[in-house]
Amino acid sequence: LTRQAAIDYAKNGIRINCVLPGGMNTPMTREEIAATENKELIEKELDWEGDIVEGVAPGYEYEKIECSVQGIRDYLKFTKRGFGRTTHLANIDIRNGRLDRETGLELALEYDGKRPASLDRFLDYVGIDEDEFKQIADSQTVAPYKHDWDNVRNGNPLPDEAKFARSAPFPKTPLDNPSSKSE
Repeated sequence: LTRQAAIDYAKNGIRINCVLPGGMNTPMTREEIAATENKELIEKELDWEGDIVEGVAPGYEYEKIECSVQGIRDYLKFTKRGFGRTTHLANIDIRNGRLDRETGLELALEYDGKRPASLDRFLDYVGIDEDEFKQIADSQTVAPYKHDWDNVRNGNPLPDEAKFARSAPFPKTPLDNPSSKSE
């Protein structure tokens, strides 16, 4: 994905980079490198500390690398497919013998699918209301899953949520009628 984006945007002078704190499990990978081992390495070598991530169980703090809308992406994944980041990460750890199935299930049930507190800020950023957000999310649902908006649990705000600016970084325009600019 990063390589293709770099190719697509190079003609516009835009560089694309990707930083991953853990190994990628791909066919090209000869040896499995556990994300937790990489996390321990960067903690030791770079004095790095993870952070709380909306919708993600403790122990996976390496999953947030300074992204203020990580919880929104994970929530959309849940509304689209019926499982979120905690399920995804727990499954990797179960397959690799780092977690038992029962604990993984408990983590997923506790952390996946909560409405992130940062959603309000995100909606301000993009200039839409929550009903429009739900309509967009519903249009991306992968069958047979159908998200139940009436039974959504609220997530807790992150400790730094109040520090983020709430003003929209771009003009609020209707999504179906984008403003046209002459060049």
